[in-house]
Amino acid sequence: MGTAATYAILLTAVAGAGVVLFAFRRPLLAVEFGTGPVLWVLAAAAYAASVAIETRARKHLRISTLVGVPELRGDDAPQGLLTEGIYARVRHPRYVGAALGYLASALLANYLFLYAAFPAFLLLLHTVVLLEERELGERFGDAYRAYAARVPRYLPRLSASPREPGSPGTTPPRSRGPGSPTR
Repeated sequence: MGTAATYAILLTAVAGAGVVLFAFRRPLLAVEFGTGPVLWVLAAAAYAASVAIETRARKHLRISTLVGVPELRGDDAPQGLLTEGIYARVRHPRYVGAALGYLASALLANYLFLYAAFPAFLLLLHTVVLLEERELGERFGDAYRAYAARVPRYLPRLSASPREPGSPGTTPPRSRGPGSPTR
């Protein structure tokens, strides 16, 4: 699937979600749940996490990459696979940041409409991610597939990333000796 088809699918999905939400806007906007200090704290925490993630991700991206120039140029603009910094922990930190920013806005405004639209927003983001991953697999081949196997899509692992045996920082397994319990 090419770039034009990807954008066509994305724009169709956005337009469809917009039409559905617009059709139900009156009842969705009529319900406001109020606000308070607990929601303010939760919203502030989500905003802070969003900004921190976005800031760390943007350290590794040029503005041309942020707006999709390499994808629009095609093979004429080869670019390496980004696997350092925050991209060594999660493959799509910018989408995680966007989701946290949306959640923070929903918590701060506390309208039914924003909560109702959140699953559609997440589905849209996930669709973009799947299309992007397909394109990255085509562009970078085995290097991207190895990266995808090693690094989680959205949420970082709580433990250190698994390393290849024999790589720096790993130790060979110890022999348990005779009579030792095995697991």
